[in-house]
Amino acid sequence: MTDETFNLSRRKALAALGSIGVASAGAGLGTSAYFSDQETFENNQLTAGTLDMKVAATEYYSDWSSDEAAYAGMAADAASTDIRLPAGDEQSDAQDIAIDIDGDNYANFFDAISTDADGNPYNRVNGGVAAAAEGLCGTESDADGPVIIDIGDVKPGDFGGAQFAFELCDNPGYVWLTGGLESASENGVTEPEGDDPDEEAGTVELLDEIQVAYGVGPINGDTSAFEDTDSGFQPTNQQSLREFLEMVNSGTGIALEGDTPAEQGGGTGRNCFAGSPETGSAVHQVSVVWWLPIDHGNQVQSDSVTFDLGFYTEQCRHNDGSGNRAMTITTERAFSGSDSQNCNFGSPISLPYGGLGSEQVLSIDLFSDPVEIEIDLAKELVGGQYPDNFGLAFNTNDDDAADDAGDFQVLYTAGSGFSYESPVATGSSPGLPSGIDGTAEGNGRYTIEIDRSLLGTSFAVGGKAGYASETPPSGSGNVVVNFTPEFCFGPDGFDDASTYVDVNLE
Repeated sequence: MTDETFNLSRRKALAALGSIGVASAGAGLGTSAYFSDQETFENNQLTAGTLDMKVAATEYYSDWSSDEAAYAGMAADAASTDIRLPAGDEQSDAQDIAIDIDGDNYANFFDAISTDADGNPYNRVNGGVAAAAEGLCGTESDADGPVIIDIGDVKPGDFGGAQFAFELCDNPGYVWLTGGLESASENGVTEPEGDDPDEEAGTVELLDEIQVAYGVGPINGDTSAFEDTDSGFQPTNQQSLREFLEMVNSGTGIALEGDTPAEQGGGTGRNCFAGSPETGSAVHQVSVVWWLPIDHGNQVQSDSVTFDLGFYTEQCRHNDGSGNRAMTITTERAFSGSDSQNCNFGSPISLPYGGLGSEQVLSIDLFSDPVEIEIDLAKELVGGQYPDNFGLAFNTNDDDAADDAGDFQVLYTAGSGFSYESPVATGSSPGLPSGIDGTAEGNGRYTIEIDRSLLGTSFAVGGKAGYASETPPSGSGNVVVNFTPEFCFGPDGFDDASTYVDVNLE
């Protein structure tokens, strides 16, 4: 096998393929959404170990009901208060929410806002954060459907949040806060809303009026989301809900600062979160707090917002914490114009009947099971034709054997559809076996899904496509389009895996 590797570093491929847990949550203001589990690689058995995230959550909500009034109230002196939730920079006509706690009743107040006026708890996932105190690993604490934030009647002065507890089973890991906006609606415009000077037609103002703070630690304890100041306990950062959802939806999400130096976990970069020890537990908490500053508020009447919140984690070991949720390799005009299959292309060959397009793209989604591979071979036509033959071969290396050919290949031929052969170059059979699916979307675009179990802990990949009805300048053979010099087959064609690209997980 060649020493060439993915255009990702080996440590990135290991982190992405080997040890990932994802937990996601749904949240809604003015409507409901759902908490769901996407812990894709829960039980992988890789040399690097496993990384399984277990989660629990508790919802808090203050609507100033009578049970809360026994412990706290709006501050008489807004300049000096116990807890301050400031208006946003763009909310010049709004007031801060200033809360005075009666004596030493912080714990009682937070207990009160975790239940409604009748003492019934707001939404809790897997028993809430209190149930996570003894640890989550070894339990069935996966997120599988309950609502985490469901507020149907938000009013100016209301506030609340979600407190998450999670544990990384086995290994330390980097963690990101993720999510994004699912839907937003004005749900019509009431008369007071239409008369409000802050009302903008077609704009869901609730996204801009609600403020959000987030941080590592419990809502009612030592959290990086808040700090103690002369003006009260107030956020260290805040954004509008719209801005916050853009942040968690951008790239890998918001990087969270862990409790363990990366070097101790075998990585580099920011602090990782400790994994569960052999005895005991290592439960971490993250808080997301929202509030609607005090204003006349008519511009948000009937508005509703649904959004997702969640966590994404990668192992710390052999990782720099940059995040690798998507892996796409793009190359410019990498193809062969002869039948020699020579991978040492140099400059692209100019073909008299048209170009092969500016790029071919191979995208492998390593965060799914099955693994999804998207191939876009040609952005432009060649002589009025897109590629009509295609092959993608894999060499799995679990047996440490120096195979001369690939273990299996997925092929596509125009008019015949997908076929499969195993090992490579032994003759193909129509259709695809269980665990492999293929879709030809037309215009040189294909999608292949392969169960992760079929690829093992390390594998190599190569492929090519042909324009069967066109001939190269030499006058013989088909025009062959290779993904890139790094992804094409060797001089002997399909039966030589010497120039496959390695993805080594060990």
